[in-house]
Amino acid sequence: MSVGIDPTRTPMYALGLLVLAGVAVYFLFLAVNTVGLSEDGSEATVVDKRYLAPGQTYRTEIIGGRSYVRPQATPDMYLLELDFGDDRAHAAVSPEFYESIQIGDPVLATVQRRRLTGVIQVTEVRREG
Repeated sequence: MSVGIDPTRTPMYALGLLVLAGVAVYFLFLAVNTVGLSEDGSEATVVDKRYLAPGQTYRTEIIGGRSYVRPQATPDMYLLELDFGDDRAHAAVSPEFYESIQIGDPVLATVQRRRLTGVIQVTEVRREG
């Protein structure tokens, strides 16, 4: 009896290693793109307001080999679309701020820009002045 690698299983080992390498590259990309970003203040203009009503979505989970559909509540959201001149981004705000702001109003936003993708994430919105 010889001990060694079974040649019929080698493609499966290679596929497993390829999947693990892909997952590692994905998480490395996420880390490089998002970890330790600086926050900058930026002027923006409100170009749209949107209210998303509360609702319910459904998620399927596999528990003990059986599939279960689980309801999941989604809260209401008050969103502003902000124009930064060269980019646009959405920001979730409080209901009070949403009601007090109008389309076309200038605001100050605290933003983070992703390193590799360049996507803007708004972390805070406040009135100028």
